Amino acid sequence: FKIGGAYIGLELATYFNAFNVKTTVIEAPDRIAPNEDADISQVLAESLTEQGINLAVSTKVLKVDDDNKQISLEAEQNGNKLNFEGEKILIATGRIPSLDDLDLDAAGIKYGRHGIEVNDFLQTNIPSIYAAGDAIPSLQLEHVAVYEGWLAAKNMYGAKKATDYRIIPRVMFSHPQVASVGETEEQAANRSEIVSTSYPYAGIARAQIDRQKQGIIKLIADASTKKLLGAHIVGDEAGNLIHIASAIMKSGVELDKIADSVSAYPTLSQGFFYAIDQINEKLS
Repeated sequence: FKIGGAYIGLELATYFNAFNVKTTVIEAPDRIAPNEDADISQVLAESLTEQGINLAVSTKVLKVDDDNKQISLEAEQNGNKLNFEGEKILIATGRIPSLDDLDLDAAGIKYGRHGIEVNDFLQTNIPSIYAAGDAIPSLQLEHVAVYEGWLAAKNMYGAKKATDYRIIPRVMFSHPQVASVGETEEQAANRSEIVSTSYPYAGIARAQIDRQKQGIIKLIADASTKKLLGAHIVGDEAGNLIHIASAIMKSGVELDKIADSVSAYPTLSQGFFYAIDQINEKLS
């Protein structure tokens, strides 16, 4: 069993499944990868199901018993009791920082269950003390921790540069990979008029050649500014492709300025620029 259907749970689920280990993922929300765009979660769920991974969503774990021979798990799904049996169980429901040995109370530093409280400049409530990485309530990713540490060091010496998580990509190294940057369609729709598009991997020559046709490249743009608000990819090499979107968002370029760009054949990058052309047509 894997309790938890987000990054770590799904990465390990696909890993063990590749070794023919019968795997069940149990997730409390109504879809796996609940923090991703809903369309990405749907395509990912379809792929994992086809691979033979059992997905139990909207499922709350009630009880776990281990008799040293077999693990029995009792759960509830939409008011119905479910029972699972297996040999091993992996709990991947998130992490909280271990702060007990830092003696933060003695220093008067404010903190909570999810980490040390900081402002946009990574300062604690004690202006001369900064915090970064998994010790603060931000994305628990290696490249995010490096970015925060670098920024905190610069700010200590007077830079006063605020954090900008909007353009930092996130990658799930499952099979298929999932990668995102910026806002999901649900998030963006709450604050502006948006346009979105999804381009299928099946329309990319490289994906056809490699027989990795399952996946989509989804883009979300502001209808008035014609700027990219978010990009979400599920499919082969998604973790590499997402950096194109990060660069576009960081530069602030309008999408019509890069439409009709030519990318080399046969590469997966072609699919990304097909998606750019597609959303630009909608914006026009």
